[in-house]
Amino acid sequence: MFGARYEVIVADTPGTLQIHHEIRYLVYCLEKGFEDSRAFSDGQESDHWDSNATAFIVRERETGQWLGAMRLVHSVQGELPVHRITRVSAGDASPVTGGAVELSRICITQDYVRRRRTGSMTSDAPGWGIQGGDGTGVVWRNQQRGPLFRTTPADDGECLNRQGMNAMVGPVLAKEELSCSLTLPMRSELFAVMLRAAIEYSRDRNIPYMYFLVNRALARMVRRLGFEFSLAGVPCEYRGTRYPFLAHLDTAVQRAIQASPDMARLFLHGGEPYRLASAPRHSCREWN
Repeated sequence: MFGARYEVIVADTPGTLQIHHEIRYLVYCLEKGFEDSRAFSDGQESDHWDSNATAFIVRERETGQWLGAMRLVHSVQGELPVHRITRVSAGDASPVTGGAVELSRICITQDYVRRRRTGSMTSDAPGWGIQGGDGTGVVWRNQQRGPLFRTTPADDGECLNRQGMNAMVGPVLAKEELSCSLTLPMRSELFAVMLRAAIEYSRDRNIPYMYFLVNRALARMVRRLGFEFSLAGVPCEYRGTRYPFLAHLDTAVQRAIQASPDMARLFLHGGEPYRLASAPRHSCREWN
């Protein structure tokens, strides 16, 4: 089961929170160039939303290497980042007051993608890794820019309407293999584990809704996993064309389980979806 390959951790200690922001710096500043690295002299990318967000990091169990990060932003006076960036449909504004978060800063390092593609998954593979045994620092090596996901045209005339994600990505996916019973592509595997952790963390805290602001490539990946979300507003220009989506989490999970044997195994038999870095462990020196 691919879920056993990875461990998702809520970064609620100083050491793990540093790792979270360092991963973001690697991806958003050094690999993708979305943010100016000169603005973060400490090598940790951040913004003002972080003060009201839950941070996550994910690592590969076999090698112990950190592979990615993400965060859940909690609303501030009924507002989420998506409301600042684009116009959300009036009918979709009410979930915020009823409990909604926004999943953002979803990062998977280019080094992981390269190592998975070449089959080189040893702990001393080129790229970056943990500095020291306490996991509180990251060594940057072979820093290369490049898109994390293959880009697609900004808008090819597909219909964006209230039918949601299917209306947006359906014509594109018709040309692809949609069977979720097959082995998931490497990035989809890791993303599925991360998405599950964010969803289950939210459901554990009785948060029923989640917003996303994603590009077309990531939307297609979500659709291939079996999730169906509703288009929640108009597309916007934000580091390329982005589309806002809204998910009712219980419904999204139920439909994914029904649509995909992989998602059924992950959600029903995948073990703990996440753990708190601050939670007691046998190795008390793990995080410092």
